Amino acid sequence: HQRRDNQEIPGCDPKHHSMFHPITANSGLPTLLTTLGLLPSTAGTAFAGITSLMAPDAQQASQSRGPVLVTGASGFVGAAVANVFRREGFPVRVLVRASSPRTNIDPADQVFVGDMRDRASVAAALKGARYLIHVAADYRLWAPSPDDIIRANVDGTRIMMEEALRAGLERVVYTSSVATFDLRSGGIADETRKLPADAAIGAYKRSKVMAEDVVLDMVARERLPAVIVNPSTPIGPRDVRPTPTGRIIIEAAS
Repeated sequence: HQRRDNQEIPGCDPKHHSMFHPITANSGLPTLLTTLGLLPSTAGTAFAGITSLMAPDAQQASQSRGPVLVTGASGFVGAAVANVFRREGFPVRVLVRASSPRTNIDPADQVFVGDMRDRASVAAALKGARYLIHVAADYRLWAPSPDDIIRANVDGTRIMMEEALRAGLERVVYTSSVATFDLRSGGIADETRKLPADAAIGAYKRSKVMAEDVVLDMVARERLPAVIVNPSTPIGPRDVRPTPTGRIIIEAAS
């Protein structure tokens, strides 16, 4: 696997490009699910894990790693990512809305109440942090007002990235989606085949394409130290809301 900054990830095959593969019951990727905390631990791993994006030496003492801020930690994927960092000894901060459920928030986490579109609360959560994992998104496949999804995912991402730059963070991971890939007949779709925003169907997909463009532009113009990951179809335990993909499983089983 390769990062969007073209540095290879230790332990991953550099011939592949997409950071995350579809997380499904028969995906054949138990090590990835284990890394994200969606399956019990198993012996051995071929995937260096998301924490390898943060610290080049996996044996570093936890106190040298510095705090990591995880957005979306009250949700499904964000909670799984926060669990990984917590197990690896990183001090974890979470940014949650006042209305967000706290079921997935660990008592050990430092909680900041705010919103990714509220610059002041974002700046407060990032102050003194070393890393940012931006997972939070408005993950709805439909909404009465599509512009709400655009504002949350595009404007929210822009504010998160701008404040990360201002805070001088060492590394940022932006959670995009395979929705940004151009799925054409023939060949394998990956981040080298980018979907134009005007070709994206629905506000969610369009917002993820636009937000990814924001991050890539800041990487190119302002040297934002960001990595982009493109997950697909996350399912598993602790999907408390549930997500649209989790709801498919629930409805199929009921």
